[in-house]
Amino acid sequence: MIITNNPYNTRIIDLPLAVGKLRLKYSSRSTVETIPEALKWKHDNGQFLRIFHDSESTEHTLIRGSDGGIIAYHVPSAYLRQHGVNTDLYDTIERIRVKSLRQHKGAYRGEAVSRHYLPWCCYRKQPSISTEYMADGKPAQKFMEESQGLWEKASEIFQGVLPGKWRRLTEYPYPKGIQRMAGVWSGCVLNIGSQSPVQTVVHRDVGESPFKYSCLTAFGDFQGADVELWEAEVSIELRPADLLLFLDACIHHSNTVVTGLRHSCVAFTPKNMYDWFVREYSASKELEISLRERRKIFQKNRKKTTESKKEKLEHVQQNGAGRTKKKRRPRGRTGKRRLDGEKGESKTL
Repeated sequence: MIITNNPYNTRIIDLPLAVGKLRLKYSSRSTVETIPEALKWKHDNGQFLRIFHDSESTEHTLIRGSDGGIIAYHVPSAYLRQHGVNTDLYDTIERIRVKSLRQHKGAYRGEAVSRHYLPWCCYRKQPSISTEYMADGKPAQKFMEESQGLWEKASEIFQGVLPGKWRRLTEYPYPKGIQRMAGVWSGCVLNIGSQSPVQTVVHRDVGESPFKYSCLTAFGDFQGADVELWEAEVSIELRPADLLLFLDACIHHSNTVVTGLRHSCVAFTPKNMYDWFVREYSASKELEISLRERRKIFQKNRKKTTESKKEKLEHVQQNGAGRTKKKRRPRGRTGKRRLDGEKGESKTL
């Protein structure tokens, strides 16, 4: 399939994984499913495709699924610096001193202090600024101010590559006095490494919409920390201040072993804001309803396939795996096959 919208002359890598199938497997009720043993074996034996780039390269990379959908989009930090974007935010993050920690529900993602800086509609009927942003005070405000150039550039790239998704994120205004804090996204979650660099374990971010892309980046002086997208069987090199747009709600992800100094940050819009759009503006839920119906059919078919395989396995265990011998056709005296069907006669071919 040819991409007609490629404004950045992007390198394209095609994979045999359909984005539509990833969405069908999405579930908001669980964050970590059991990773298949075959996939674990491939990962442990280094069979994931490693996608890397030169440190001075400004070339973008698009990872495309078999149905033409975008799985991930990588922007190198060299491109951002070339366009005057401030990518040196590590010291700004270091100034943030967390006084008290709240216990977050959901999957364990690794040893890091997570701070949510965004307007959301998590525990109230109307959107409000997160408590963590208010509690962290001026250092949090300073980080958001200094990172605006980064989020604005990321949003510009997002608009060029996925204009429909960008339009959906900007379609509805926030309440008076509240605005988006990270470009097109509602805000960000900052993962601050304490005694060790941030390294996440395998998880999905199900608090987000399966139709939307988030933007991951990291700051510091580190080596390793490649982003692993499990279902896609790829490992993407992520250098300091690189950007990675991807479907973090649909695909399991983690990062490899990291050494050095590293903090990571993800710009996103939580699903509870889309729910608020529906209540406030009667926004369409057609995509979500369609996905729900398609998931029911998908799960029903998968259940039938599983039951069929189970029945075959039980049959083999009870009757053995040997083949049933076919009856041989009768032969004439000369050993050649009878063609006329009469007993005792044969035709010479």
